[in-house]
Amino acid sequence: IQFSGSSALVEWRFVEDGREIRVPNTSRFATNSTDAAVLHAEQGGGLISVLAYQVAESLKAGRLKIVLAKYELPPMPIHLVYPTSRLLSAKVRAFIDLVVAQTDWRFGTK
Repeated sequence: IQFSGSSALVEWRFVEDGREIRVPNTSRFATNSTDAAVLHAEQGGGLISVLAYQVAESLKAGRLKIVLAKYELPPMPIHLVYPTSRLLSAKVRAFIDLVVAQTDWRFGTK
């Protein structure tokens, strides 16, 4: 399954022994919708390469499982970006505090 959020991805990337491996992706199903790609994978449509948070619910529910975990790319950090040149509004500060306190950052674990 080929998912491309902003560009046509024609290869999948893996890491083995610290080096990157690029594998051509010739898919039978391509979409720019994460939801459509995940649903298709859940229904047995094939393999999917997406960010962990995009399949966290499916992994926890057992509808999908991680394959090729040995070759996963390192995790990408998640950032909350806001201007530091002025005081934060109470709403922004509350949102940051909520996200940090409530989010389970271990997306691929059960």
